[in-house]
Amino acid sequence: TQYLGNTLAQIAHEKAGILKPGIPVLCGALAQEAKQVITQAAQDLRAPLRFVQEGEPFREYAYDFVNGQTVLRTQQGGEWLLHALGGRQTQNACLVYQAARQLHWPETAVKKAFEQVTLPGRFELCHVGKTPFILDGAHNPDGVLTLKNYLTDFIKPPITAIIGMMSDKDVDTVLSELAPCFSKIITVTVDNPRSMTAVQLAETAKKYCDNVVAAESVAKSAEMGLCAGGPLVVCGSFYLMSQIRQLLG
Repeated sequence: TQYLGNTLAQIAHEKAGILKPGIPVLCGALAQEAKQVITQAAQDLRAPLRFVQEGEPFREYAYDFVNGQTVLRTQQGGEWLLHALGGRQTQNACLVYQAARQLHWPETAVKKAFEQVTLPGRFELCHVGKTPFILDGAHNPDGVLTLKNYLTDFIKPPITAIIGMMSDKDVDTVLSELAPCFSKIITVTVDNPRSMTAVQLAETAKKYCDNVVAAESVAKSAEMGLCAGGPLVVCGSFYLMSQIRQLLG
């Protein structure tokens, strides 16, 4: 928001800066406030605009959590595999599919890409032994709501969380939404000058979860999380995702 603005309309205006005169525009589902801005920008540039909705062509889906996949179903009854989880990714798949058609890419190549795609830090599933690690960079209200829905769909409690956040984020809102999902929260200081300290983060988290502890380091947090047993969710910052991934090898 420091650079893009505090409202959906302001942010959409900045995002619309990528539009080019006469060049086709594909856009996913948006709130009406943002949609109006994008529509006006496209009209001003005489750029053909299409909003892609879920169902174009993928609508119904099922999840294969063991393999970290979503089974996409087309309106004609066909099935595609997407190596990513969650309803939001189904919407993204529709947009990517339509972009590939616009570019005249072979459908067989797109289908293969869907099966092989990796989305680091977007409900990314890893394992340490038999312990599942879910890495998700959720750090704003929209991302947090998506993660919260994913946890409800896929993960059985008790769940331990490792959380690190930048001090300039809406920390209270993020924790008020996410903390009730967890039986234990381990806070960390991320290796970044903007990071909130583990102690500061723990004080805020204690308002929403009874079992909160501040870790001495990211490495120590992973060790503590593994000792807790059950699935681990690492969230709050993409900088933290990077540090955890290095530990996981």
